[in-house]
Amino acid sequence: MIENLTDIDGIGPAIAEALEEAGFETVDDVLVFARVHRKS
Repeated sequence: MIENLTDIDGIGPAIAEALEEAGFETVDDVLVFARVHRKS
């Protein structure tokens, strides 16, 4: 199970830090954002 932001393919420490600074704390935060903002 993916738990840390750095567990996502392509997300390294620098991007994880930027995401955390933007308010994303969990993988679920990223998934919810992506679902809400995806283009249909």
